Amino acid sequence: MTPARALRPALAAALLTLCCAAAQAELPWGWNPEAYGSAYTLGRGEISFSGQLHRVNDTLDVLNVRDDLLAANRRLTDDTGDLAGTSFAVSAGVTDWLTVFYQQTDQELTIKIADDDRIDLDRKDEKLDTRRQEWGLRWNLYESGQFGRERPWTAFSLEVSGQQSQSDPYGADLVGIRVSDNFYLRLNPQSRFAVDRMEDSGWRTRLLLTRGLTDSSAISLWGGYGEFDSQSGTSSETPSRLLRPSFEQEFTASETHWMAGGALHWQITPRIPLHLAYEYTAIRDRTLTAFREEALFTLPSILRPDNLLESADNNHVIRGTLSWWLTPQLRAGVTGHLYANQFTGVMPHFNNPLSSSLSETVYGYAGIEIAAFFGLSGF
Repeated sequence: MTPARALRPALAAALLTLCCAAAQAELPWGWNPEAYGSAYTLGRGEISFSGQLHRVNDTLDVLNVRDDLLAANRRLTDDTGDLAGTSFAVSAGVTDWLTVFYQQTDQELTIKIADDDRIDLDRKDEKLDTRRQEWGLRWNLYESGQFGRERPWTAFSLEVSGQQSQSDPYGADLVGIRVSDNFYLRLNPQSRFAVDRMEDSGWRTRLLLTRGLTDSSAISLWGGYGEFDSQSGTSSETPSRLLRPSFEQEFTASETHWMAGGALHWQITPRIPLHLAYEYTAIRDRTLTAFREEALFTLPSILRPDNLLESADNNHVIRGTLSWWLTPQLRAGVTGHLYANQFTGVMPHFNNPLSSSLSETVYGYAGIEIAAFFGLSGF
């Protein structure tokens, strides 16, 4: 059975729900609206905004993932692995059973290239700037056991989203090339080369189940499927017709994602919710198409296509958020993300010659969050 056919029963159930308009799984009081994997929807007219700051550096690297990344990759040096990023999310309850959402993340990942005996480089870029966007809807299909919003109940929902991410070009000036032990070619003027055209797009769908455990806790389970296309390339500004083909490469890839996960939601107190989530993503049916002319010399490691063949094909992701409702409308908190294989399955275009060599490295970052929630009278 194809994935599209497999989704037809769920879509039919969703249409039936739309016609009946019976499910109203709006959030319990004090719930974290951004709880990953939750099947609950916002109430009609409720709106949630959140903003986050993300960081990794030598002070915040509590799990030593930054140093482990450097130890596993001799192509990189110095403070490679540092990250500075921001994100924001907005969700709105269109009806009591339908929520729409949008999320955007902008990040700067420090990548510093180590010196290479065969290639002399100048004016090397040090930051890989990336933007990731996701938009979609969560549609409540079924609920039971809701007798108010004071405690969790059972809810079953369908989530469909589109995703897109893109990175700015990353490069350096080429000063000279050691073609052989006895021949060194110096360029005059220097020529810029870069990894560029790094982007991806795709969609995914998840079926989510949330069930109350106690008056102050609940568990969520989900499974999903997605399809993504990505591309990247390398290029050079050299005027030399002899050297340019060595740098001209283009890579396109397509892949399918199967995902499953679970989450624990716990109201430690009415104003302090804790959210812990785990998700496993398996990447299947990955096809890679490469266009590359014959090179006259060995390319720098960040440009070589053999990195693409070593990319991870799965990921384990752990997310956590601890929040404090300052008022019934304003919330602050701390967040953390941990990836078994860096951004594999999160941003497919990181399967490029520059960053794919990091794909089998444990990575994570911490953050702080401020959020506003409108439409509730209090809790």
